[in-house]
Amino acid sequence: MFVVFLTTQLPHLEALQCEPGEYEINGECCPMCGAGSKVVKHCKPSSSTTCMPCVDDTYTEHPNGLTECMRCKVCDAGKEAEKCTYTKNTVCGCAPGDFCRHPTGGDCEMCSPCTVCLPGSKVKILGTEFIDNVCELCPDGTFSVTLTTRGLFPCTDFTCCVLFFHSSLFFCT
Repeated sequence: MFVVFLTTQLPHLEALQCEPGEYEINGECCPMCGAGSKVVKHCKPSSSTTCMPCVDDTYTEHPNGLTECMRCKVCDAGKEAEKCTYTKNTVCGCAPGDFCRHPTGGDCEMCSPCTVCLPGSKVKILGTEFIDNVCELCPDGTFSVTLTTRGLFPCTDFTCCVLFFHSSLFFCT
């Protein structure tokens, strides 16, 4: 009995197979709208799909059967690497002095300020768009002059070190 029920129900379980470039709606295969547009009116047996371009900070990247365009992404701190177009979403980046803490593909979800290496330390690894600066202390007998400096200067005598240390402009180790 179960086998009879299953075999009689199989034709009803088959999904409608639309051709590439078509979408299924209410048991019909309709032509998709092109990238950069949305469906205003689904097709009928007597008429084709009616499409309309995306406007006002919206987009669709691929041919589709969507009735609404996608909203363009708003970037963290407003830093856009690439502006949104009607066929492509916004690509976010980071402002100078920041790095991307949460990258997704070529896009950035969250920026953070780069670490500043203070006097008395130097940049061990210079940060990039997606990696923070790494600092290290100056070796004994050297000092750094400015924030994030890569160069170190030798401290040739005790007077030099004391002078630089008390000036607050330099720091000797």
